[in-house]
Parts: sequence; C-alpha cells; structure tokens
Amino acid sequence: MGSLLEFHFAFTTKIIANASSVSDLAKTIRAIGPEHCILATDGGQAGNPPPHEMLRLFIAGVLEAGFSDDEIETMTKRNPAWILGLS
Repeated sequence: MGSLLEFHFAFTTKIIANASSVSDLAKTIRAIGPEHCILATDGGQAGNPPPHEMLRLFIAGVLEAGFSDDEIETMTKRNPAWILGLS
C-alpha cells in the first residue's frame, strides 16, 4: 500500500531503556524487506554521537548483518527520495 517504516539507530543507544541491538533491527528489516524501510538516526541527543556518525554506525551494522550495498542505497537514498517526491 506504499507505506515505509523508519528504523532509528537511536533505538540501539543508552538513551533508550531496554534498547534494541542493530542485529535485532536488521532481523526485522529483513522480515519486512528493505524496499519498505528507511534507515535514520533520530540523533542529536546529548550523550549520543553526532547524527552523521550514528548513520555510519547503523550502515556498518546492517552491512555486517548481510545487507547488500544496493539494499543500503534503497533504505538510505531511494526510499527517502520517493517519500519526499524527489527523483
């Protein structure tokens, strides 16, 4: 139906009680399919790395979990561009 789910690296950090792991998020993304997901940071909080570093860590984690470069591009470029109406 065209909906996308956004996954936030901040959900894996100490600012969240009972934080998830990147591995947990990767399993959920794999079950849903990268074509239906966006990787984001929800960063900027004191105590967390800067947002650009959070995104780097998130991408490194999902690469380690077995996602391809193309799947990463889908979740970080194509899907956000689509939802914003960009080409």
